[in-house]
This record gives sequence, structure tokens and C-alpha cells, in this order.
Amino acid sequence: MWDEHTDAPYEGPPYYFLNVLQWINGWDADRTDISAMYGKDGYMVAETLQSGTPVVNKDAVGDAVIWRDSRTRDLVIADPVKEVLETFDTASVWYRDLEI
Repeated sequence: MWDEHTDAPYEGPPYYFLNVLQWINGWDADRTDISAMYGKDGYMVAETLQSGTPVVNKDAVGDAVIWRDSRTRDLVIADPVKEVLETFDTASVWYRDLEI
């Protein structure tokens, strides 16, 4: 990698792009407030979580510890992944509590 700030080869730790490939329709639709967002043309462009605490549908999620929700596209993690992340400086990571 090249460091544009020093105009020299980058000498720090390697970086990687993380792409979560597992998509699950994981919200309990009866207990989670999800709203559609519409574009100017009237077509739905996305769905998003609203107020309240989102509820995970454990039957849909099974034993998954990291996935992207197929409706809202949110990245969802279980405690084992959160514990690993917290061993690093994760000041730029925000966690939201969920119910199961």
C-alpha cells in the first residue's frame, strides 16, 4: 500500500475490507418497528429501523454470530464478535442493544 500523506510505502499494519456475506431476514417483524423510505419517484428505496428496541427472530438467525439483515441491511453481531471487537480501540463503533 502507498501512504499518500508521506508519499512513501505504508509501513503500518495491513488493512482489510470486511464484507459480511451472510444475509438473513432476522428481525421479528411483529415486534420490531421497521419503516420504508421512498424516493422522489414514489418507489421504496430502503427499509430502516425506527424507535424502540429491535427484536431478533432467533428461529431465523439460528447460531449466526454476524450477519447483514436482508431488509434493513444493518450489520448485526452476537456477543462473541462484540467481545473480540472490544479488545481493540473501537471508538468509532457504536452498539445498539437488541432483544431476542
